[in-house]
Amino acid sequence: MGIAEIRAWLGVTTARAYVISRFRDFPAPWYASTDGRVRLWLRADVERWLDTNRPGWRDEGNPAGR
Repeated sequence: MGIAEIRAWLGVTTARAYVISRFRDFPAPWYASTDGRVRLWLRADVERWLDTNRPGWRDEGNPAGR
């Protein structure tokens, strides 16, 4: 999944999603282009992080959490 999906799941701006994706405890992307412009994460890794750091995210009307 890319930053756009992560942004939507978090309910934040793209700029904030970039900041969050660089937190030490946020999962490392499974793919990163050599220029750093493209980063992709495994959905299961992001869901695990959300479960730990954003309790209730699945119940907040988030289509991804259903």
